[in-house]
Amino acid sequence: MSLSLDQRREDGGKGAVLLYYTDATPTDWTAGIPACPTSPLRPMSVRGGCRIIVIARLRKPRRGRQRCLRSSPLTTIEMKLKTLSQLTVILLIAYALKSFYSTATVDDLRWILAPTTFLVELISGDRFTFESLAGYMSSDHTFLIAASCSGVNFLMISFLVLTLGKLWRERAMSWAFLPIAALGAYSTTLIANTFRIVIALQMHASNFQFAGFDAEELHRIEGIIVYFVFLLLLFIAGERIGERNFAKTLTHRSAYLLFIYYAVTLGIPIMRGGFRDAGFWEHAGFVVVVPLLFVIPLWIFSVTKRIRAVGKASAT
Repeated sequence: MSLSLDQRREDGGKGAVLLYYTDATPTDWTAGIPACPTSPLRPMSVRGGCRIIVIARLRKPRRGRQRCLRSSPLTTIEMKLKTLSQLTVILLIAYALKSFYSTATVDDLRWILAPTTFLVELISGDRFTFESLAGYMSSDHTFLIAASCSGVNFLMISFLVLTLGKLWRERAMSWAFLPIAALGAYSTTLIANTFRIVIALQMHASNFQFAGFDAEELHRIEGIIVYFVFLLLLFIAGERIGERNFAKTLTHRSAYLLFIYYAVTLGIPIMRGGFRDAGFWEHAGFVVVVPLLFVIPLWIFSVTKRIRAVGKASAT
């Protein structure tokens, strides 16, 4: 077997030797593929001032393609363990937040209700007063921002979308991203919740009616729409940042967005026996249908864009 060596120098120093395939076979230990600068492999010998790197058994790449070794077998195991650890921590955080919320009173939720109410007052001009065990009551005593208005479920879904999405794209991420994702999810929740409550205030003040739905049903639909629109924007922003070919991957990756949303809003209540409540299935119907009204057009847009791109490529 013959290997061509190309020594790279950077800033006057010796860089890693790049080994390329010539007549290598699948069982060659010195498989000639470019060794990444970030590869953890250590030089095994020095010949003529060049660093020679011995690489583990690898298959020969397809003709015309040069592949880069990004990790040794040991590093691959370490990355898988890291990914599994991060996934476990993410799910434990979500579970802890859900467990806390299931028994929390309005006094326990002031960390999210207080800033939300402040933003609502700032935008709407209305004034609210905190009443222990009840919530934030409007000055005319006609509107209450209660514990159910805190948006903790939305906070949990947002955190899962950001963290699991990054974990899916990169298979491993920095631990520092977890607090960043938590802060991003919290900020998004405050903004989404503020919009939802301000719109609800306007609907309440104008006695808004639509298609025969009563006030409670309209309030539920409005909440689902606002929350899912913000969730969709958060998802798109995360995918845009993490994926160059956005349109190509949007169709199948948005499926995990729906999976997370349905798992939190329907799956957990079903596991806890919520399906026995009289109004659960009516609520479930809205939760299932409304998000699809936004996701399906997004899928159509993505598929149409891909078809146009293929058509342009064929024309050229």
